[in-house]
Amino acid sequence: MSPIKYYIVTILICFSTILTAQNSANEDVELLKMRVDNYVTQSGFESDRGDYYNAIDNLQKALELAKKVNDKKSTGNIYTKIAKLQYLVEEPENALVSLTKAAELQREINDYADLAVTYNIRGILHSSKKEYKTALEYFNSAKTKFEEEGLEAYISEVTLNEAKVYIELEDYKNAKSLLEKTIVLSKKHNQTKILSSALINSGKVLQHIDKNNPSSLSMTEEGLQIAKSNNIIENINDGYLTLSDVYQGVENYKLANEFLKKHIRLSDSLLDIKRENLSPERRAQFINEYKDAKTKDMEVKTAKNCQSISMVNTSPRKKPIKDLNAIIMSDVATATFISTFASITKAGIIRNPPPAPIIPVIAPTINPSIIIKR
Repeated sequence: MSPIKYYIVTILICFSTILTAQNSANEDVELLKMRVDNYVTQSGFESDRGDYYNAIDNLQKALELAKKVNDKKSTGNIYTKIAKLQYLVEEPENALVSLTKAAELQREINDYADLAVTYNIRGILHSSKKEYKTALEYFNSAKTKFEEEGLEAYISEVTLNEAKVYIELEDYKNAKSLLEKTIVLSKKHNQTKILSSALINSGKVLQHIDKNNPSSLSMTEEGLQIAKSNNIIENINDGYLTLSDVYQGVENYKLANEFLKKHIRLSDSLLDIKRENLSPERRAQFINEYKDAKTKDMEVKTAKNCQSISMVNTSPRKKPIKDLNAIIMSDVATATFISTFASITKAGIIRNPPPAPIIPVIAPTINPSIIIKR
């Protein structure tokens, strides 16, 4: 073989080796990206089942692979998903760190749509810590980004979250306006969960504005019916409590008491599900906080009902007193049971609460009380 041919063959061999290596590297990147997607998908299934810690583990694996292939968009999205789960398992500080990292990456690559999702979740986080002013700022930023990106379907979630903050602030005028917008958008985009929550919260707001407004009852019932039809457990629970408040506002204490009992029973079932998905260190603390909040809520409602009985006693209408007294005694007995049972559960004597005979069995899949689309 002549020297010229030898050199040509050598060059061709080297060139083919380089091409093969490049193709292999490209295949490796694509393979790693597929593994990222698989981990994220698996995490989603586990999150839907309430298996939050395994969901976080799979997202952590996906995060490492996304960093390895320098996929900044996926890395930012995964940080946001991790933050959502950290919020659900009562780790707000870790969630804040994850959200900060997500936002930094999303700003760097101009991923404004996903940045809006991150802002929305951060608003939820600040709202849970009663930092309402900061929460509203993040919700407003999220809404602005969604509008700029032409993502109208995601705005309804943000306006619902804003309305919930204004309800906490007892600014019912702004809450009402935002809920009306949420209802229009959620109907337009067929978002049943958001629509159900918006209707129930509208009933709550109207009851505060005018307790005799018939729309407060009709809107709450409509929202509850949608929740039942779609097994949206947290909305069903909120609907029961809202109906109890609405009926109490119009002095129908029998129905108020019945819906309050339904709310308590379903809350106990949700408590057990949530407790099982908390770390061991958080379980006892969570049960204590839940017990104290529920007992306090029951004391307030019992005091209101007792005051109503006193007013009835001083009026010419004496007939309902016997029934009302029975209702109040039932409320007090229920509050005592909750307090005693929570203490026993904390001590480890009983692992699971007794089944609720009146409430139908509902699929165990639950989602967070504040909706997160992406």
